[in-house]
Amino acid sequence: ALVQNLYERYLALGSIRLLKDELDQQRIFSPIRQRLSGANYGGKPFSRGNLNRILTSRIYLGEMIHHDKSYPGQHPAIISNELWEKVNQLISSNRQSHIHRPQIPSINTHDKIVTVNYHIAP
Repeated sequence: ALVQNLYERYLALGSIRLLKDELDQQRIFSPIRQRLSGANYGGKPFSRGNLNRILTSRIYLGEMIHHDKSYPGQHPAIISNELWEKVNQLISSNRQSHIHRPQIPSINTHDKIVTVNYHIAP
């Protein structure tokens, strides 16, 4: 139910940042799990990176990935292919619409040289 909710809320909000903010406000944290050693982990707020990995993972479609190829898994899908496609199209369009601006010029007052550092999107 948690993963399905993450996908649906991302579609409604349109932003991983807004999804994270909503989860934080509602105090929805990562599930607590137990290692073989008995130590617990999880139970912490989701990071934007965690959410991005969940929303782009094909494992929730009932698939496994090996060497960048997708194979049918031995587990059932917990989200529909249609929902996964919609979410990943939105993630992709959000990445493409991100504007990379040049940084503020830095001035070397000793040599009177102005340098501008640009960040070029891949």
